[in-house]
Amino acid sequence: MPVIEIEYFRSDTFVHRLHPFTKFIFEIVVFVTAAVINDPVYSLIIIFSVIGIICLAKIPVRKFRYMWIVFYVVLFLIFTQGIWFTSFGDFGDREGGFVWRTLFYVWPEWLPGGPRVPFVLQGAIYGFALGLRFVVISLAFPLLIIATHPSDLVTSLASFRIGSWKLSYNLIFVFATALRYIPSISREFDNTIDAQRSRGVDFGGLNLYKKIKASVPLFIPVLISSMLHAQDLTLALETRAFGAREERTFLREVRWRRSDWFVSTILVLLCVACVIAVTKYGLGTLPYTPQRSF
Repeated sequence: MPVIEIEYFRSDTFVHRLHPFTKFIFEIVVFVTAAVINDPVYSLIIIFSVIGIICLAKIPVRKFRYMWIVFYVVLFLIFTQGIWFTSFGDFGDREGGFVWRTLFYVWPEWLPGGPRVPFVLQGAIYGFALGLRFVVISLAFPLLIIATHPSDLVTSLASFRIGSWKLSYNLIFVFATALRYIPSISREFDNTIDAQRSRGVDFGGLNLYKKIKASVPLFIPVLISSMLHAQDLTLALETRAFGAREERTFLREVRWRRSDWFVSTILVLLCVACVIAVTKYGLGTLPYTPQRSF
C-alpha cells in the first residue's frame, strides 16, 4: 500500500511561484468544468491538461501513487452504471431512433429465476465519465498543496479579508496542521503494515478484499500513535504560548504578481466559456442521462 505523499515538493518552477490564491482559482475552475462536463472525450482533455501542469511543476510521479485507488473507483462506477442505467427495462428503439445497446446479461437467460440484469453500453460510458470526473479532481486537488510552500499558504489565508472579517488564525493553523499530518499518518500506517509483514501476516497480495480485512486491525495502533502525536503537539503549542497574541507576523511574504493576474484571468475566462458551451450549446455532454424517462 503506497504512502500518500500529498505534501510540499520543493522546486523553482512557474507553478510554484504563482500565488496560492491563483492555484486555488485553478482548483475551482477544474472542479466546475469537471462537474458540468460528462462526455469522456472532453474529460480526457481536462485530464491531459492537468497532467501537463503537473509536468510543468516537475512534480515526481511518486506523489500520485494513490491513483491506483481511483482506478478501482472508476471500475466500480462503470460496472454499477452499466447495470442500473436503464432500471432493468426493455432495450429497444427509443425516442429519436436512439437504441440502448446491451453488451451482456449479468444473469444469463438460461439460468432459472431472477431478472436478466442487462449490462448496457451507454450506462458503462456514463459510469466511465463519472469516474473520469473523480480522476480529474484526484489529480488537480493535490497541486495546491504539493506546489505551495506551507508558510505561503498560511500567510495568504491570514491575509484574506472581506471587509472587517478575516479568517481566524486558529482555524488556519488547524487546516495547515491537518495537511501536514495526513502523509505522516499514512506513512505510520505503512510502517505498521511492514512490521506486521515481518511477523508473517498475509495481506492478500492483489486481493483487495483480503487487504482490507487484514488492514482493519491496524487502525488501533495507528490511532493510538496519532493521539500521542496530537498530545505532543498540544504541549509544544502551550509552551510557546500559542494564541497569546491576536495579531501575528510572518517571516515569508506572499505578493500578487502580474503573472497571477494573467493566469487567473485566463482560468476564469475558460471556466465561463466552458459553462456557456455546455448549458447553451450542449457541448461536452452525452446525448443521454440516467434521469431520462421513457
